[in-house]
Amino acid sequence: MKKDVKSAAISFGVYSLVLLVLIAVFVILVDPFFHYHAPLFGLKAVQTKKEYQANGAIEHLDYDAVLVGSSTAVNINTSIFDDELGCHTIKACASAGSTSVLCYYVNKAFSHQDLDYVFYSLDFFALFREIDNDPTDDQVVYLRDRNPFNDAEYLWNIDVLGREIPNMVAVSGHSNYDEGMAYNFSQFATFGIDEVLQTYTPIETVAEQDIPDGTQNTVDGNLALIKNMIESHPDTEFYIIIPTVSILYWDREYREGGLDKALWSMGYAIKTLSPYDNVHISGGLFNDRDTVMNLNDFMDITHASYDKNCEWAEIAIQGEHDLNEENAEAEIEVLRSIIFDYEERYEEEGTMDFLHEYAK
Repeated sequence: MKKDVKSAAISFGVYSLVLLVLIAVFVILVDPFFHYHAPLFGLKAVQTKKEYQANGAIEHLDYDAVLVGSSTAVNINTSIFDDELGCHTIKACASAGSTSVLCYYVNKAFSHQDLDYVFYSLDFFALFREIDNDPTDDQVVYLRDRNPFNDAEYLWNIDVLGREIPNMVAVSGHSNYDEGMAYNFSQFATFGIDEVLQTYTPIETVAEQDIPDGTQNTVDGNLALIKNMIESHPDTEFYIIIPTVSILYWDREYREGGLDKALWSMGYAIKTLSPYDNVHISGGLFNDRDTVMNLNDFMDITHASYDKNCEWAEIAIQGEHDLNEENAEAEIEVLRSIIFDYEERYEEEGTMDFLHEYAK
């Protein structure tokens, strides 16, 4: 009896070990997060989880250009850049991505190969974030380090086995899959004024506008990371794009006392970065009245629709709304006039009905 139990235990252990090895081999071969290699067996680089796939994409996919930015840039279709400039672009985006993280992505890409283009979506609020000397802390450790022992979290992961691998295989079977739409979430979102107003709480009071002590030092630190990246790669063209946010975002900044700080940082960044010969700074639609005011083009106060994302990407490539030291202040004043035109009407009317009527 004891021998039977021992034999059964040994058999169970052996079969379990074999099963675990087979599972690990299967995950390694399919590798939906590109941790070990680029897709094999005709599978496509299906990218839906930026926090888990960005590092592997940079290390193993084929590209000569990168688009970096926060969630405000995710819905840009990189095919626009590829078609216009003849490059092959991948995305390396992070939710609420700090300058430290985005520059880490770009520098990591440069460590693997030369880049013809870098498309950098510059959120002004990222300039206020403290410099992180180890921005990889924001990434999934077992996918960014070279320690094989913590890969267990990837190799025997029920979500990877039950969701990510089947999704990669299923999507790869569709001939119309567009890798330029990587991480795109617009198809799952609802856009329109009613949706936006659910993310906005009107504030009746207006705080004093203030640029706190130390703000310039923080902004200078963030800009230094970008400048170092630009100066280190003079043969790479950098397209810096300012994302467009809605009038209600600016309303919140104004009422919380951060408008002057935001607009100052925007102008300061333009004046600091535009003198480089290999830099093009585009305002896109950031001060286009029809876009900023039309809440039907947004899913919340910050994120614009897929069409608008693609439109400002096209504007950047065509150089239609480039910003520089000479025109920065004037262009920012256009945005300020839109904001205060809205605020004056808001103060006069002061009702949610006004928001519905005026911000369509």
